[in-house]
Amino acid sequence: DYVFLIISFLAVLWAAKNTSKTWMKYALWSSWILLTLAIVNEKFEVFHLGELVVYIPAIALICLHLYNRKYCQCQDESCCAKG
Repeated sequence: DYVFLIISFLAVLWAAKNTSKTWMKYALWSSWILLTLAIVNEKFEVFHLGELVVYIPAIALICLHLYNRKYCQCQDESCCAKG
């Protein structure tokens, strides 16, 4: 789980730097944070949540990555610098 979190962190970091939409950065980071909280909660059982709760932010993260790759990629360096 922790290796997956590290890999997904790097993927979100790269995607957030290269997206042309500001809202996409917030959506990607929000999904990653929710996924991290769900996985940590599952390991330490802070709150009793169903096992399926982990899948919601994971699926959201996957869908956001796919949407970002299709519709939000920068065509040149100037669009990503604007934010």
